[in-house]
Amino acid sequence: MVTTQVALLDPEPTQDFNERSTGLLGRWEAGEITFESALESAEALLQEALREGRLANEARAHHVLGYLQNHRGSLSASIRHYERARLLFTQLGNTRRRAIIDLNQGENYRSKGNFQRARELYHAAYQTASSEGFLLLQTVAIANEGQTLLTLGQPEQALASLLEARELVTHLDAADPNVPGLRCEVHHVLALIYKALERYDEAWGEARAGVRMALDIRQPLQLGLANRAAGEVLMAMDKPPLGDFSTNPDEYFQAATDIFREINAEGEMARTVFSHSKSLARRGKRMTAARKLQQAMIIFTKLGMVEDAARAAETQLEILRSRV
Repeated sequence: MVTTQVALLDPEPTQDFNERSTGLLGRWEAGEITFESALESAEALLQEALREGRLANEARAHHVLGYLQNHRGSLSASIRHYERARLLFTQLGNTRRRAIIDLNQGENYRSKGNFQRARELYHAAYQTASSEGFLLLQTVAIANEGQTLLTLGQPEQALASLLEARELVTHLDAADPNVPGLRCEVHHVLALIYKALERYDEAWGEARAGVRMALDIRQPLQLGLANRAAGEVLMAMDKPPLGDFSTNPDEYFQAATDIFREINAEGEMARTVFSHSKSLARRGKRMTAARKLQQAMIIFTKLGMVEDAARAAETQLEILRSRV
């Protein structure tokens, strides 16, 4: 009886349960299963963990559900799942997985516009990862911090964070399935940072690298993000760059929108529609831009993405006043 109780309180999920959880997310990210199917399977995992009374398995299932709901854009649901996962992993003394939850929860608060809370969570994860030698987590934490700084209008500080992340990535195990997606992410975030700094040649180089890598690793989520970054860089450039890549921003925005719609990543789809609307307005297509903005605002409001909804409303006013 004591042995059973100890097993139920093991800080790590069972190997089989963890492999099924990881495989589920991998199949969804690869576009092999629909979001609805992934969500149903994750709920089944949670019910299995609850029946067996294994707290680490329960925490892992909440982690999976939080991750899925985050990318769908259901931030309140995602936050609830992550809070439960963090509580359980803390109770079990699993600092590595608690740090992972802090990272993911930071993304929720960044999307909701609570940047102070997001940075607190990234910093907590970075400190834990740094002190305990979790290099992958340390890399993700500093990359996420950089994205937050970019959103706050601090591109120089964001660049310092992403350059640190790029250096850390070179020391990661290439066989780790998380590494290719992280490398791709570093490229497309750097593209956006260089764009903000008006270093357009470097921005386009990073954007192309991100698209190429996303095509190679065949992860729809990363491919959508990379395409959106490429569209945003092209939107900012006065002259189209030379080379073998298309220089039509509409192609990249539409590709990203289609990908996010296919995997039911509503929040990312709305962000892409918003970016596309700004590109269209910049090129004088104000009516089309206004329609897309309305579409984005509806989704942002439904998902509780307050900061994004506010920015979309401000952009809509600017378009109506013919200032973009």
